[in-house]
Amino acid sequence: MSSITPENPNTQNAADGLGSRGIHTNEDWMKRWEEGTSDWVVTSVDPMLLKYEGKIFEGRTQQLRVFVPLCGKTPDMKWFADKGHEVVGVELYATAVEKFFSERGMQYSSADLPNLDGKLYQSEDGMIKIYSCDLYLLSKDLLGQFDIIWDSRSLVAINVADHTKYRDLLLSLLKPDGLYLLSTLDYDGSVFIGPPHPFSVEHVQELYGDLCNVSYLDKTETIQQRREKYKAKLAEMEAARQENGLSADTPLEIPKTSFYELVKSDYVNFLFFFLTWKL
Repeated sequence: MSSITPENPNTQNAADGLGSRGIHTNEDWMKRWEEGTSDWVVTSVDPMLLKYEGKIFEGRTQQLRVFVPLCGKTPDMKWFADKGHEVVGVELYATAVEKFFSERGMQYSSADLPNLDGKLYQSEDGMIKIYSCDLYLLSKDLLGQFDIIWDSRSLVAINVADHTKYRDLLLSLLKPDGLYLLSTLDYDGSVFIGPPHPFSVEHVQELYGDLCNVSYLDKTETIQQRREKYKAKLAEMEAARQENGLSADTPLEIPKTSFYELVKSDYVNFLFFFLTWKL
């Protein structure tokens, strides 16, 4: 997938100075959570789940098992659980897992994982379980397989060199008749080297197409919304500069996060896919 790999292998991450070639380590992700530069955090259920709910659950009346990689504290997990489905997530940053439960007033328990570096959190009713550990410590032997995988821009956070490894792990968790829901972020990769990494329809087909039927269903354009939010942030910083009595010549300290960097792209789109096994 050379087309989404930065041209200069020695270039430092333009967004936050972490790693090179857009590479993040587990420690880098933990640092972003702790510093509050976790641009990916959402507070409402993904609109594509709501829009395509009928197709997602079509012909599936039984309780389903749903896997959510790199889940953070997404409300999507409770959305699935409230429909009677068993949800299993994985998130490296334990504080995000604890906040997922506490912010919803949910009782939960936690226990160290035997033979693994991490913890297992679960809701009181057992409908939601979240592994707080490195994703690659998990396996089909440990988790079993799932009816639905909800990859909500988890793929775009994965280091480019690990895309195949990531794909193979997730597909090993998908039942033969399972449905892999995939949401990616697509933008002009020349303006920002990620993560998040740009993933177009062609890139998804390239990575998954040999093994899966790839159905591209929808696109949400976000560039205008991002630019309006960006202008509001700049105005907020300008007001703070004036309030602090600083000269107009004093440069604004604009954070080097993906939120600010991606407005340089001519387009920023969320793409939504259904993937199923090829027979």
